[in-house]
Amino acid sequence: MPKVSIILPHYNHGNVIEEAINSITDQPFDDYEIILIDDTSNDGSIDIIKKLCSENGKIKLFENNTNLGTAKSLNLGVEEASGEYMVCRAADDLTMPVFFETAVSLLDKYPQAGMCTGEVAFFSETSTDAKIETLALSDKPEYFSPEVLVSEWKSDYNIPSCSSMFRREIFKKAGKYIPNLEWHSDWFANMIIAFRSGLVFCPEVFTKFRLSSNSFGNSKLMNKPIVDKIYTHLLTELKDNYRDTLPAFMKSGALDLFYPGIVDTYFSHEKLWSIEISNTLQKSISKWNKRNEGESDNYGITRNIRDVLSENENKLSQLFSGNKKINIVAYGAGLHTEKLLQVWNEFEFPAISTI
Repeated sequence: MPKVSIILPHYNHGNVIEEAINSITDQPFDDYEIILIDDTSNDGSIDIIKKLCSENGKIKLFENNTNLGTAKSLNLGVEEASGEYMVCRAADDLTMPVFFETAVSLLDKYPQAGMCTGEVAFFSETSTDAKIETLALSDKPEYFSPEVLVSEWKSDYNIPSCSSMFRREIFKKAGKYIPNLEWHSDWFANMIIAFRSGLVFCPEVFTKFRLSSNSFGNSKLMNKPIVDKIYTHLLTELKDNYRDTLPAFMKSGALDLFYPGIVDTYFSHEKLWSIEISNTLQKSISKWNKRNEGESDNYGITRNIRDVLSENENKLSQLFSGNKKINIVAYGAGLHTEKLLQVWNEFEFPAISTI
């Protein structure tokens, strides 16, 4: 039985899948299996994958009969996995050489932790230009209990799934990925595990994440009915199926990450007007009531985006000046694109027209 199971859903990533798998197999850590779930690819990439399987017996290929989507494919992989620990990879992620060996060592050292998470660096074209988005919990490897996480949590914190290793049984008990939560299903699973079992944080880059306009959820970010439906599912799941974690969400204000959209959803659906849900949203509702007073985010995703836009404000203003027909297209990685849309409006730039 392997120590680590790497679960890798794949759909039409023939141009990058070999590089992603090579970054896994080049690890100094060798006690692993790769569970690769192909979700009915039609770009010829399945031939590349079968060739890789023939060259490496650690790769196990499973082919879906119909297109199931990312969350359901990942869940199938979890059930096929046999490792004590598990990692979920995107088909275009690049795994850093320190990831598996370091995370396994830390999870072995802290058996109470449900997961180990490191830093992630984002890039668009070349991985050498990757920009780190730090969780900044500590400057050394350290275990954080649920109680400490709750007390120190900042609303813009986001545990990077791509740089996390989980105890597989704890992940399964957390409900795996809930398909109705779409591109927030991994965020939800991470938070449930962290608030139940705590996590080990390591301030090393575990993964380089490739930004793409085809990233899971990007095409739906501006579709308010879909986003509203996801937030409704998220709040209902918490109230109905994860009541043991409600105090942690209430005290930490973790749902403020989805402000203001999640408050709009809450106010729009009478079925959500329970005391439990209102308490989990108390920080966001308070912010909503003070929204005209102005508030600045000084950490995490929002800060990084604001810093980049501020550094390039003059160049962008010159580019947009006098060009009334300019078409601005944004691409990114799910939650980051939501934050970009929010911060973009703070500047006197033309509106983003397409994601």
